[in-house]
Amino acid sequence: MPLLFINKLYKFFGALAAVNGVNIEVERNEMVGLMGPNGSGKTTLFNCVTGSYTPSKGQVFLDGEDITALAPHVVANKGISRIFQITRVFPALTVVENVLIGQRHSDEKFIHVLFTKSSAGVYERALQLLDLVELTKLKDKLAGELSHGQQRLLTLARVLMQNPKLVFLDEPTAGVNPTLCRSIVSKILEVNRKHKVTFFIIEHNMNVMMELAQRIYVLFNGGVIAEGAPEEIQRNEEVLEVYYGE
Repeated sequence: MPLLFINKLYKFFGALAAVNGVNIEVERNEMVGLMGPNGSGKTTLFNCVTGSYTPSKGQVFLDGEDITALAPHVVANKGISRIFQITRVFPALTVVENVLIGQRHSDEKFIHVLFTKSSAGVYERALQLLDLVELTKLKDKLAGELSHGQQRLLTLARVLMQNPKLVFLDEPTAGVNPTLCRSIVSKILEVNRKHKVTFFIIEHNMNVMMELAQRIYVLFNGGVIAEGAPEEIQRNEEVLEVYYGE
């Protein structure tokens, strides 16, 4: 049984099928990529799976459980975390406080989480995650003072604080300088290999996608036109035509 199973999923906006009968499987500990030109339905698909949109038809299963159309916070509690293309940190809080906010608080209000002292064990885990993304020395710095790339790494640490089964990554290296891009890629690979976290990734940078993904799905006009290993996708004539205009 796959960790994530998307079964004949549709999302209509009026007469437009933004997601058009999509079938996707993601296995445990796998790194799966999602590619396609702008407007192909990638973000809409992510939104449908994570609860931001209600699918028009079809089903989404996580670990065999039907999670179709559940609210985003319920989907998150089931084990799917998401890192958006636009970096989201709490700029007036310190780096370590940003990570601590990532811990699961299923029945608590945000204000309670913010002003309640974390246990020693939880704080130690936050420090371990900051060490993983090489931000330990900046733990007392305000998150708003970090560079864009550092904020991306901080967001990864905060998401991992939730102990997710599956992480949705939307353009993890967008707008990041080459040095930090290299660091982000290596940290994602390390988290997958050492911590057994599964990733489903949207990424336009082909070099990054080739390094991260074990399998890739390609969307066009809302539907899957290709699926396979990175090397196969690079040689696929239909993908070359719709993605690169060749």
